[in-house]
Amino acid sequence: MRTPDYHDPERLEEAVALLGRYGDEAKAVAGGQSLMVMLRQGLVEPAALIDLGRIAALRGLALDDGVARIGAMTTIRAIDMDPAIRSELPTLAQAAAAVGPMQIRNMGTLGGNASHNALGADPPPALLALDARVVIAGPDGTRDVAIEDFFTGYFETCLRPDELVTEFRIPRPPRASSGTYLKFASRAVDMAIVGIAVLLERGAAGLRRARIAIGGAGAVPFRAKRAEEILRNVAWSDQALGEAGELAAAEASPMSDLHASAEYRRWLVRVLVPRALRAAEAGPEGSGS
Repeated sequence: MRTPDYHDPERLEEAVALLGRYGDEAKAVAGGQSLMVMLRQGLVEPAALIDLGRIAALRGLALDDGVARIGAMTTIRAIDMDPAIRSELPTLAQAAAAVGPMQIRNMGTLGGNASHNALGADPPPALLALDARVVIAGPDGTRDVAIEDFFTGYFETCLRPDELVTEFRIPRPPRASSGTYLKFASRAVDMAIVGIAVLLERGAAGLRRARIAIGGAGAVPFRAKRAEEILRNVAWSDQALGEAGELAAAEASPMSDLHASAEYRRWLVRVLVPRALRAAEAGPEGSGS
């Protein structure tokens, strides 16, 4: 096993230049837990490790002008504990609180979590349900990508070898909205076998729009758009919620692994989507409470 070069730049431009120099041979270090496991197991042998920990521009959490701006190196624990996030974006706070044990939340970062795109990661479905956008820096400047286009495959994203995530931008949900994140796992500290994030937006005539995002039931987290559509402007009933669960299960493309079979994951989607919808109805997302 070769010993990689180690770099700890202080400026974003330095990190991007290093990624450009090493290309596919470099690995950016955010929280580092997943990467350290892969290094120990010999799954990756990079020529360089680029530690992002000293880059101040990648940290920070602010909510202004109706948009939450979360730096890529902001820890999962900071998101979980931030009063503004808990008040205005409780679905994201719930997903952050569901990540692993406390040690993982203290070290893991939102940018690292999303960029790793592990099956069953908790924050990605919440980011999808909340219509987040991802700001990416590269040698030609920055680009802004919808979170739905960020995840491209199993452990894959749209990031190029010379790019890294700098920030997540999340619009504040409308006042008449509510949401939740619901996770099923073997143990509370484990990755989700299936995770469901829901955001409901209401109008004068009832439910105006539902956003249902699912993790663990496909190579990438995805929006269950057929299930969302069936709920538009219909009476809220057990039958409607059950039909949404059936449609979401049909939209899923789960895989089997050591934790669960594809059939079990699909069944979980069918069961958990109605449960998450009921839980979302009960709790305000955009009320500021």
